[in-house]
Amino acid sequence: MEYKILQEKYTKCCQLVTGNRLHEAFAVLQEMLALSPNGALNDKLEDDRITYTNILRYSFGEVEDPEKKTVYRRLLRSVIELADEIREHVIVSKQLLQYTLQKKEFTNHLAYLPDENSDLIVALKQQAGNELLKHDKDKAFLYKMNLKRLFTILWLTDKYRDAEKESISDIIQSDDLPWWDKSMMVSAITLSLQRYFEEAKLKLLIEAYKKAEDQVWQRALVGILVVLYQYKDRIHLYTNLKKQLEELQEGFPIEKHVETVIIQFIKARDTEKIAQKFQ
Repeated sequence: MEYKILQEKYTKCCQLVTGNRLHEAFAVLQEMLALSPNGALNDKLEDDRITYTNILRYSFGEVEDPEKKTVYRRLLRSVIELADEIREHVIVSKQLLQYTLQKKEFTNHLAYLPDENSDLIVALKQQAGNELLKHDKDKAFLYKMNLKRLFTILWLTDKYRDAEKESISDIIQSDDLPWWDKSMMVSAITLSLQRYFEEAKLKLLIEAYKKAEDQVWQRALVGILVVLYQYKDRIHLYTNLKKQLEELQEGFPIEKHVETVIIQFIKARDTEKIAQKFQ
């Protein structure tokens, strides 16, 4: 029941932000924080409130600020991302969803993630290119464990740092890792996005699609479409992301690919209806 209440408040807050009703959105954010108080997040909320007050003050001034729209869009993005952060904080602190138990196990390791992530990438590349992997059960087991660990890290990390983004980009561009392992990493990024939105994660999926490696780009595109649908009301706040998405129309048969994916979604939905009838 507590998760349902949290989710209702979160959805309402996001709708208020994208509807330019920030004053009401701040009140809902305060209600969300009341479910699990956090000083740092409360400070962020106060900072956004101050920014909003300043924007209102200068909006009624005599001098027109050409950067006003940019500043306001940045504030909208900050507030909706704060809603994401508060929602995740409440979920983890109160263990409202099953994945929080796994996430807590990784809490200490995530502080050193850039180094560990890079080491995992290097290890995976070396192991993937090793012919002994096919015959040595111990090496094969180690490879699978490293792959599983990297999947979990990518899935449960809220915000990728620079070192992490570089490591994931290395995976996408690598010729050593097989397509099925890359596809697993793409799935981890997609799941991470569905759990916690971040612009950088979506850009990595776009990179995987543009790499055009068979089997990998298809999964990346499905992830992109699912995430765009889930967060359709906020994408306009990310101008750089919008530009990258628009650039996919140049040099890529994106419209044909999207049509194919949507048809498969429709077929899958029909399959579910048929299964229900049989049951």
